[in-house]
Amino acid sequence: MGNDIINREYPNLSIISYIFKVIGVLIIAMAVIVLIIGVVKESFILIISAIVSGFLFSVVYFAFSELVKLFVRIEINTRKESIEERIISKERKVTVNNANAEFSYEDWKKENQGKTINDYYAARKNNF
Repeated sequence: MGNDIINREYPNLSIISYIFKVIGVLIIAMAVIVLIIGVVKESFILIISAIVSGFLFSVVYFAFSELVKLFVRIEINTRKESIEERIISKERKVTVNNANAEFSYEDWKKENQGKTINDYYAARKNNF
């Protein structure tokens, strides 16, 4: 489901992420080829360099691929939460206005023992 949203909303970033994965796979394939050549030529330095560089560079490209997806998912979640907060805020204003939000200090004081009048005004301000 998450990849569908990324593909639909941000197709170019999806392509970039895919390209990073392909490059990572190509690096692994080249490292295997160089490893085979190193084994055939019995070159210890070639074998070690193929293993180390193939692993490091492929991990870097796979990480970039996932990082692009992560940033897109963060953006999508941020936008979704922002929309939900606006909807909840509008619903709260409608219910407060519909419920005749004018409540007296005495009624509020009964429900909130030990609070001051400043707390009452703060509560009224938050409800509007």
